[in-house]
Amino acid sequence: GGCPSAYKILPCKCEIDSEGKTIINCGNIQLEEDLSSAMFAMKNQKIYMLQLENSSFMFFPDGLFMDLKVEVLKIKNSSIFSFGEGNSALTGLEDTLEELRVSDCTYVNNWVWSELSKMKWLRTLEISGSNLLELPNLNISHLPIEELNFKNNFFNELPFQAFKKFTKLKRFSFDYNNIIDIMRSMLPMPAKNLEAISLSYNKIKRLPINAFDQMPALKYLYLGGNPMKTLNEDVFKPVWNQLKMALFHSCPLVCDCQILWIPKSKQSKMVLIGGTCDSPMQLKDKRLTQLLPKHFPSC
Repeated sequence: GGCPSAYKILPCKCEIDSEGKTIINCGNIQLEEDLSSAMFAMKNQKIYMLQLENSSFMFFPDGLFMDLKVEVLKIKNSSIFSFGEGNSALTGLEDTLEELRVSDCTYVNNWVWSELSKMKWLRTLEISGSNLLELPNLNISHLPIEELNFKNNFFNELPFQAFKKFTKLKRFSFDYNNIIDIMRSMLPMPAKNLEAISLSYNKIKRLPINAFDQMPALKYLYLGGNPMKTLNEDVFKPVWNQLKMALFHSCPLVCDCQILWIPKSKQSKMVLIGGTCDSPMQLKDKRLTQLLPKHFPSC
């Protein structure tokens, strides 16, 4: 731990957090050389987090992270044309990198991710707010990935078996995309460790009947802001009694006989069900939690 010489790591700055971990912040970098010289001054130091923000340059120089021991790498609000000159942008981080978070960056569709497959302890991967049009070729299903966060991109679909082999996956977030269909085959079967699925603000109208089959650990379900009109009992039945939170805010829900199962079911563990009826008129804006069997006289 500890901070390297402040002068040598300019334009980066170093701080020690409350737990004694070293955090390096590099901002407003316009030249690759400035980044290289700062990194060179940190070699063989144990760095908990390296954060690069508000920067604009062509690429990460080869060997930039050689002999650096970084656990968390965050790249924010930057414009970097490509990830590396060759494919060795991340070389040096294989034994330490646990978290890679890229957010609000431009040109990310150009980046080549082949190096990621060597980051043997990678648990968290975030590529959010970066105009991704499709899932990049990551080749990381053999890594101990627990969290995938691809919020706020432009995905229309996810490949049929995209995350099937990610058996350690706990949190799956693809909010604010344009996804229309999801398939059970995308995720591990069984998904023994999956605790949270977050797909709010997409274009999902209906879920497949087996959407939540074999998800024994699922506790949090975020589906708000999708054009879903009904919540089919058969879809939710496998997980409903184990969920702590199920959010359907801003979904145009039709509260008819199809939804009667919700007021009828005994929510044992549920802390929060969010969502309101959009129609019929007499139930408009009524919260799902306020519905009673007597509201459905004709069912």
